[in-house]
Amino acid sequence: MRRRARDLTERARERIRAAREHDPHAWHHYDGEHVLVPVDRDEADPDDEADPDDGADTAHHAAGSTRPPPSSPAAGAP
Repeated sequence: MRRRARDLTERARERIRAAREHDPHAWHHYDGEHVLVPVDRDEADPDDEADPDDGADTAHHAAGSTRPPPSSPAAGAP
């Protein structure tokens, strides 16, 4: 009975290992020896990242307004 439990445990561990290696949604990539390999940031699309100079959320500060932005929970918001 212990041998069967050991066999089942080994098969389950093997399935978990295989699933972990082939997970397309994993946060980290692993090579064949399960060593963490950093993701190359050069592959990222620069258009996907927000431009900090857009100023969309700071437009009310640039105009010198003292009123809170629209839909703000602060008193006096439009």
